[in-house]
Amino acid sequence: MPVSVLIPAYDASATLGRALDSVAAQRLDGIDVIVVDDGSTDATAAVAAAHPVGARVLRHQANRGSSAALATALAAARHDRVAFLDADDEWLPGKLTAQLAALGEVTSIVATGFAHVDPAGRELWTYGAEPAARAGVDFWKALLEHSMIAKPSVLTRASSIARAGGFDPALTVAEDQDMWICLALLGPVAYLPQVLLRVHGQARGLGRRQASPDRDYVLPMVERYLTLLADRLTRAEVRRVRARRYGAAARNLIGRGQAAEALPYAQTAIANGAPALPLAAAIARGLVRRRMRGA
Repeated sequence: MPVSVLIPAYDASATLGRALDSVAAQRLDGIDVIVVDDGSTDATAAVAAAHPVGARVLRHQANRGSSAALATALAAARHDRVAFLDADDEWLPGKLTAQLAALGEVTSIVATGFAHVDPAGRELWTYGAEPAARAGVDFWKALLEHSMIAKPSVLTRASSIARAGGFDPALTVAEDQDMWICLALLGPVAYLPQVLLRVHGQARGLGRRQASPDRDYVLPMVERYLTLLADRLTRAEVRRVRARRYGAAARNLIGRGQAAEALPYAQTAIANGAPALPLAAAIARGLVRRRMRGA
């Protein structure tokens, strides 16, 4: 079964060869590989063109971000089945074969577990090695609560993405989370409880650093779905989504040294049922660390 592999890349010459090697290791006939060089200033396009996997290389003259790169790749895809891969990550052998077997006529997405590794290749943690809760027709509810799907783990259909309206160009962060929710609303999700992807921990070229990604992108996107889907969610489900999403936003800010800015997010999370003590303790520790650094 033919597949188009979509790889957005920006200044990825150091890692793109590894990603393309992992595509070649899938050993599938008729695979269509598209690398979108999103305005790179290094040899990304040359690395892609020289690789024996035979990738087609499309270029943006300026860096336009992940949504634009994905839209370019989708427009060029030769096959309806499409798989995503980031230029600094790698698939494990057999990933696509396992996913193709699971992509039924009504399945919207097939995702897999993954391992997160550090720049030296040491495994830090894994996710998705156990059967996913609420897999199937209600998986969209789980996706509202937190992102359970790594973009490079996804196999879906270009026609389904088109039905969902395509990747939102206004989202330079979380455009993939938004799309997975859209697709999960179109049909059931299959989540293979196998680690078939290695996500590398170096800075990501197309994942632009944003001052406040949760405030500016993630939380508004989630709140939009809570409004659109209000008639399909119970009050308890809405509270659980807000508790988890706002709690995650608070922890992200604390991890970035912005404990004071995390307070309103923590308050919203607690008001929706998140345990108060862990968040309060984390903010207190963050404030102490910031005070010590400023001393």
